[in-house]
Amino acid sequence: MPAESYRHVPEAMKQLTISETPEELAAMNAFIRERSLATA
Repeated sequence: MPAESYRHVPEAMKQLTISETPEELAAMNAFIRERSLATA
């Protein structure tokens, strides 16, 4: 998780992010919530 470089990310948030990552990004081992992509 990129945010872990500057703050602790709770396990529940990690699992939520992983579960909401589009398949194409997860296949590249990149995890970001789809709604975060919409607001970027």
